[in-house]
Amino acid sequence: MTASPCFLRLLAAPAILATALPAAADSGAEAAVRAFYTPPFDAEREADRFTGAARQTLERHEAAAAGGDMGCLDFSFIIDGQDFDDGELAETLALTSAPAADNRVEVTARFTVFGQAQAIVWTVAETPEGWKIADVASPAGRRRLAELCR
Repeated sequence: MTASPCFLRLLAAPAILATALPAAADSGAEAAVRAFYTPPFDAEREADRFTGAARQTLERHEAAAAGGDMGCLDFSFIIDGQDFDDGELAETLALTSAPAADNRVEVTARFTVFGQAQAIVWTVAETPEGWKIADVASPAGRRRLAELCR
């Protein structure tokens, strides 16, 4: 017994969509996140890479730092810590993405820091200026960049 061509198309449609979504995300959303984990690791506080409340958090931090204060971000939100080994991070980094609401993509960065598994969830928004970071969440949602420095 052979399957009808229509039935075969129905079976193939989810597979085609599943492969198209990650490719689209990787070309934009994942690339936006990957840039933060690429040496020399100095893009973390560049407000132009962010949008919405996450950008406002960075602007509040910069304003406090410009006024002589330490600022409100005393850790690296790309690793949810203060120190890491560049080589270990680059060697263990793996990104996965999934569509989210409002034309956004959630990109999960998995890596190890001094032998400890770590995951950071990035919410990336497609804007007229390209893919921008809308939020960064630490494991289990302990901290969200968009909610800091208030």
